[in-house]
Amino acid sequence: MRRELTARGWRHAAQSHLVRSPRERNRYNSLVKAGVFCLPFGPGAGGHAHGHRWRNIVDIKRRHVLIEEGRFPVEVISRLTSRHKSEAAITAGLESGRLDLAAIEAPGFAAAARPLIDNWVSAGLGQYDAGAFRTTPAGAFWITNLTGGLHAVLASLPTA
Repeated sequence: MRRELTARGWRHAAQSHLVRSPRERNRYNSLVKAGVFCLPFGPGAGGHAHGHRWRNIVDIKRRHVLIEEGRFPVEVISRLTSRHKSEAAITAGLESGRLDLAAIEAPGFAAAARPLIDNWVSAGLGQYDAGAFRTTPAGAFWITNLTGGLHAVLASLPTA
């Protein structure tokens, strides 16, 4: 299906998003995954700014009650990790289909990730491309797992 769509002029805006028009850019997903501040408005919206991330409550009735009580309709709030910039670079790189391993600002990341990425290459989920990892269509399908794996590698490294 993916091959048929790209043969008919569709292009990838992100791993899971094909677009046909230059007006479609998927800017929200691309920017928020790259770590750009995002102030969430509306039910279920999520974002992050000033060292915190949060998600708004989805249930409209509950939102109205909380707002009438003078409370914020926020479901989850947490601090961003000290590695948020590197986590965002991993997520954005994989989402774009090409993760520049040297761009991850964590000493030892590329070496620590190598065995995992080698396994993915062997499994047909991606390939090395001039110091980067480029996903295949199979890798794009497993993007959530790839992202989680590389976030786990990052978390295993000592903090500076």
